[in-house]
Amino acid sequence: MSEVVQPVGFPERWRTAPLWTLFRRTSRKGHSAEPLLSVYRDFGVVPRGFTDDNWNRIPEDLSGYPLVRPGDLVLNKMKAWQGSLGVSTYRGIVSPAYFVFAPLRDDFSQSFLHYLLRSRPFIESYGRMSGGIRVDQWDLDPWAFSRLRLPLPPLPEQRAIADYLDRETAKIDTLAEKQTTMIERLRERRAAVVRGSVLGEVSANRAATPYWFGRIPSHWQTPRLSHHHHVVLGRTINASQALDTDISVPYVAAGSIQPEELILDAARTLTVPAADVAKYSLRRGDVVVVEGGAGYGRSHWLPTDIPGWAFQNHVVRVRPRDSTVDSRFTRLVIETCRQSGFFEANNRTATLPSLSSEVLGALRIPLPPLDEQRAIADYLDRGTAKIDTLIAKVQRHIELAKERRAALITAVVTGQIDVTTSTQSGDAA
Repeated sequence: MSEVVQPVGFPERWRTAPLWTLFRRTSRKGHSAEPLLSVYRDFGVVPRGFTDDNWNRIPEDLSGYPLVRPGDLVLNKMKAWQGSLGVSTYRGIVSPAYFVFAPLRDDFSQSFLHYLLRSRPFIESYGRMSGGIRVDQWDLDPWAFSRLRLPLPPLPEQRAIADYLDRETAKIDTLAEKQTTMIERLRERRAAVVRGSVLGEVSANRAATPYWFGRIPSHWQTPRLSHHHHVVLGRTINASQALDTDISVPYVAAGSIQPEELILDAARTLTVPAADVAKYSLRRGDVVVVEGGAGYGRSHWLPTDIPGWAFQNHVVRVRPRDSTVDSRFTRLVIETCRQSGFFEANNRTATLPSLSSEVLGALRIPLPPLDEQRAIADYLDRGTAKIDTLIAKVQRHIELAKERRAALITAVVTGQIDVTTSTQSGDAA
């Protein structure tokens, strides 16, 4: 394999050097007492638990986890094409699935290299260098990675670039954090509106119950969810093909079920026996619920049929058995239960949080007469639509801020913006 040469476009006065002359792969093991670190696309190297979406089980034996020191370059070989790498400012240990590279010299800015290696041109090159059958199985070869040629401006300019990007990205990040806080408040407001309606809090004649929802209107019922609904767990993705008649179909995954939308990726498929196609079908009025992992208990109501699709084993489908329920109301009840903390408080799994179909089916729900269910669902369709629209607008602002941040980093680390000139001009002003 020949050396990988980065795309042209950097200032000619900048020298270049292959990555292997700056970093060398290392594997310091036997430090299991050190704190765990993770590598994220948006954050680089951070302590485990920095975000709340890492539910992977921690093994008892961490002796094989390599040590990371401040200044080390850490790479997630399976997700490098997404930008999951960075120069660490922390000391700790990482999964053996990560590559750790120790610096060989001190004549370069580690902060500059952090920005450079996470810039768009380099992230795109990781995708081209990675091998594998499908995207979620791509694997970046460490030898090829070490042959990357890095553009290196003079050390004072590297430091100026890193300082400039620290300042400017901090401004963008602060704005994004404020917008994220706004979304959290909007979701809290939405949850309060939904809860008040679903539990009939405006009713004057309410009675106490021993269940998670407490007091509800006295004429409402409190059946188990499975009494009026079929509760079915999805198909295992890697189930072996037992028959020649098995067919491959796209499926709704746990990650497809997001707070405000259902994201469908037709490229992902699983096999289903022809006789079970109806069992795993999806149609209007179904409620799909995340069964395990990050976001368990999150749900979505299907407004239309999804012909030809199935759902995986980390998703539970809730479908009305009879005409006594409006599944829009059912979905609102499940959402309210999740936000109440009931699912989390009653989770019995020590490692991977989950909400089994059995537990969901046994859930007691508040159930008003059908006409009241419909009235509540209609009211909330109108009331929450305004909040959802506002959330979508704020989310778009955050996406634009991230795009602007990535574009700025790329422009600066490739020399399209000369920060030494802009800094001097700013100082003079």
